[in-house]
Amino acid sequence: MKELIVIVVMFVFGDMQESGGMTQYLPYDKLSACMKDKRLIENDRPTKHIEIAIGNEGNKRATCGLNVVEMTDGEMTAMFQMDEIASGTKMSKGGTDEVPVEAMIQWNNAKKDKWASNNN
Repeated sequence: MKELIVIVVMFVFGDMQESGGMTQYLPYDKLSACMKDKRLIENDRPTKHIEIAIGNEGNKRATCGLNVVEMTDGEMTAMFQMDEIASGTKMSKGGTDEVPVEAMIQWNNAKKDKWASNNN
């Protein structure tokens, strides 16, 4: 079943040459938790899901905000900005129970793989 879920998402801008630390999206249950991790990242401190490689300090920035995630049968299939959704569309509020971190990371990695294969 396809559903649209509104969730807090952190967008981490990273060094594309750093293995495992490339630009990525991460879901959060609360905006306050996202902002706390944002401050840690920007102060070159690791979080539960982001590592800061030695020598790459200062190369990461992050931003937090609301996004709409499309989930189909437990897999993330798309992500939209709030202004891309038509008014009147039925959405539910969610967190990491509805959009697991692993599902978003898998979606993000698939997008990176597609981007890499198109640029080779």
